[in-house]
Amino acid sequence: MALVTSKRPFFWGDIVRTSLVRWAFIALGCSSVGVSSAWAQRANDNAVAAADDAFGTTVGNETIGLYDAKNARGFNPQQSGNVRIEGMYFDRPATGPGDILVDRLFSGFTVRVGVNALTFPFPAPSAVVDIRLRKPMDKQVTSVVATYGPYDTTGLELDTQIPVIPGKLSIGGGIEHTRAVNDQKADADDNSYAGLMRFTPNDRIELNAFWGRALRKHSESTPFIFVGGDWLPPEQLRGVNFAQEWNLWQQHDTNYGSVGSARLTNNWTLRAGLFRATYDRREDHTTFYNNTQADGTTDVVFQKLLPIMIKTLSGEVQAQGVYTSGDFRHTVYLMTRGRELSRPSGGSAQFNYGRANINDVLKVQEPVWVHAAQGLDSAKQLTGGLQYVGQWRNVGDVNIGIQKTTYSRDLTHPVNGNSSIKQTPWLYNGSVSVKATQDLTIFTSYTKGFEDGGSTPQNARNRGEAVPATLTKQAELGFMYVIRPGLRMNGALFQISKPFFDRDTTNLYTSVGNLRQRGLEVSFTGQPLPGLSIVAGGVILQPRVSGPLVDQGLLGNVPVGRDESAARLDVQYGPASWQGFSLEGQVEYNDRGYGNSLNRADIPMRAVFNLGTRYRFRLSDVSGNIRLRVQNVTNVYSWDLQGGNNLFFQYIPQRRFTATLAADF
Repeated sequence: MALVTSKRPFFWGDIVRTSLVRWAFIALGCSSVGVSSAWAQRANDNAVAAADDAFGTTVGNETIGLYDAKNARGFNPQQSGNVRIEGMYFDRPATGPGDILVDRLFSGFTVRVGVNALTFPFPAPSAVVDIRLRKPMDKQVTSVVATYGPYDTTGLELDTQIPVIPGKLSIGGGIEHTRAVNDQKADADDNSYAGLMRFTPNDRIELNAFWGRALRKHSESTPFIFVGGDWLPPEQLRGVNFAQEWNLWQQHDTNYGSVGSARLTNNWTLRAGLFRATYDRREDHTTFYNNTQADGTTDVVFQKLLPIMIKTLSGEVQAQGVYTSGDFRHTVYLMTRGRELSRPSGGSAQFNYGRANINDVLKVQEPVWVHAAQGLDSAKQLTGGLQYVGQWRNVGDVNIGIQKTTYSRDLTHPVNGNSSIKQTPWLYNGSVSVKATQDLTIFTSYTKGFEDGGSTPQNARNRGEAVPATLTKQAELGFMYVIRPGLRMNGALFQISKPFFDRDTTNLYTSVGNLRQRGLEVSFTGQPLPGLSIVAGGVILQPRVSGPLVDQGLLGNVPVGRDESAARLDVQYGPASWQGFSLEGQVEYNDRGYGNSLNRADIPMRAVFNLGTRYRFRLSDVSGNIRLRVQNVTNVYSWDLQGGNNLFFQYIPQRRFTATLAADF
């Protein structure tokens, strides 16, 4: 991917060290895809009202839907590199407990799958997470959000936007402090702050620049549970803090960059975005409960990692040409995007405490740590693409695209040795949608994608090594049916194929077969009655692994951590006669899944009920919103699997209460 000069390779990292690109963070940009909300105005946040489907919508602090930024159709869009900011390519590595971004900067995101990805430029399996920037607009607004719960969590957020030159220049900023407490009574201090600028010198140019940082301090690290056979862990006591006083996590996340657009002619628009993300992990302790037995006895292992700084630089330049003629609209996209990643690897130190029970509250003195050597993982990728979207009014759409990507990755390690990967695949996508009737649209699509493999898990004997990037393929057949204006149903049959990575019989994390995941998803959204809003969706999955280990009976044919089906129903009811008062409820259903790789430990199905109420009010010039919620009303106890490449058990949170007050001044 290097641009070769006569002296040495020239990469994006070289550019960022120049003053030219420091100014480019302010000057570059792209226009938004979808609707952008104002920077402040938090009293109007409502994910149910904003959702176009049931596949994942986040507005402010509210998230609904079957999918999210780290789980869509059974895969992780963030780890796959399928994240966009206002439609522009953004790379931010999946790193652990931290959020995807500094949330002071962003008003929310939409998970684009099925019909909502048909005309999206350069789609990818299994979904694209499209993030909306908090753009400061032309009205001066200050918003305050105060939160209590769950448990003893307290939080305060302050956002403001100020028009400096009305119609041309606006700035915004925000700060937040939260004392977070989780289900195990472990706590952490979360702080974030951000600043944004929006500049529109005329009706042809829009520039947006932003900078934000999120800090997590004194975060107590609770244990990760791994079982040692064909069983689930016994019930672990809820509401008990099993963390050691010294077993802490501390991280700083920084995001900054610029997006904007320039309309060059009546037909052509130039869009661009350039983004920098850094993940500064200053302290990292983890407790492993390994080889956990059915009676709760376990091998306790404490781990500490050296501090690391992960840096990514990513961006995209895109030219869009639009031509219309009668009932026809033709759109052509020319794109180039790239990224550069620098990530230290390894550096772990472990202390084997011995046997204990997962319900024992241990008090252990911090050991003297002896760290392994640390290496460096670096990756570079450059992609060019061409896409055509043709739309025939009341007839249908066609979307055809092709991309060429050049990917290289190098891992240097003083003990494990060096490894290099270079791949140059062609990628393509195509979709066709047809209006079978005035209200019914049928579509089919095929997409070939390319995703980074990340690093091997810490419990593998080749921990910290680079996992090869892989090619993924997705085919789907779907529909959208407009029942009436404002009320619609859509869904799709899909199949996703990719190599499957896991630990083999020698505890080596490697490719052990192929994964084919078939699914059926359905969404129903809208207002069937005045004042009643519904977002309902379900997905049935059939993931299957094939390969020599499966044939030999050493690996089950169903991957761990994937529920066979899931459903979610969100309902809000607040007719106009209630004068701002509304009731809300959610049902989250997950079918059984497997808790080990041999498919012999069933995680039972569960249904979790959440109830709440809202009251929107106005006092003089102040708009406000009070929201009260009770989650897991029936106090269901169940296990969940988390952790990406290194799945561990964690019980779902118990019954909890949250109160939020938002006000716009």
